[in-house]
Amino acid sequence: MKKANSIFLTVAAIITVQFYAGAAFGKVEPVVLRDGIDVYRLDRHLEILEDEKGEWTIDDVTSTSFADRFKLGEFNLCLSGSVFCFRFRVKSESSVILPLEICSDQFFLEQSKWKVLWSGIYFGIILGMVLYNLFLFNSLRDRCLLFYVLYVICIAIYFAGLNGFLAEYILPKLPELSSLLILSFLNFALFWVILFAKSFLGTKKHVLVTDKFLTVLMVCALALVIMTPFVGYRILIRSSFILAAVIPLELIIAGSTCLKLGYRPARFFLIAFATVIAGELIFNLTLRGMLQYNILTASRKMLM
Repeated sequence: MKKANSIFLTVAAIITVQFYAGAAFGKVEPVVLRDGIDVYRLDRHLEILEDEKGEWTIDDVTSTSFADRFKLGEFNLCLSGSVFCFRFRVKSESSVILPLEICSDQFFLEQSKWKVLWSGIYFGIILGMVLYNLFLFNSLRDRCLLFYVLYVICIAIYFAGLNGFLAEYILPKLPELSSLLILSFLNFALFWVILFAKSFLGTKKHVLVTDKFLTVLMVCALALVIMTPFVGYRILIRSSFILAAVIPLELIIAGSTCLKLGYRPARFFLIAFATVIAGELIFNLTLRGMLQYNILTASRKMLM
């Protein structure tokens, strides 16, 4: 009982931090270039103009009159009193992470090597997990292992697409299809992880009401996959991310309930999904500017 209550309090604290964090980080200092510093991050030095009425077109935001709305001096590199103005266009139907920074050639090459190395280690570990659990499934014939393998494969393909590998190496000439496949594999991953949780926790036996709600979420994930070719991308991505936020919390609740009822294997399930919640927290705090954007904080969500 105490363990379940502590889990609920932890989840509530995480949600509170994510919603209310960031108010104390509003002050922005100028970017000053100095010898010996190879990189300067610009994320909090960018001014965002919101289209409150939803009337702007692509011609509006690329016009000279629109550029004049940005105050000169907001982005000052302090180079002999000179002010450099940069304007670029990013087109997307969903939110985009732009970790902008000024860096030297050497720093850029070193960072690129670390990113490639990290990706290789991550996907190598994923491959090892898949092969190991397939071996166990072949020996034990436990359906939980098969559901888990399918979940890991789908989430690995999702993150490969999210990091640009799908569009760059598999579908270089079909970026739109790549975006749709990313969402499809995300929803497939949600479908399989629910099926794994239902099977591992025995929710139909221990918590029938929660089991029915998990079934509804599973059907929603599958429905989003089927609707992918027919629904607008913006609606699809918002629905998918809402579902991706609800499902981990519901799985924590299901695991806590089963543990409270005396089902001891639920403790291992809760420990595993606590890392998922922690990854969500770190990733969201990074987006809000409370944590520095780097290869560790940006990739923490991949540890699912």
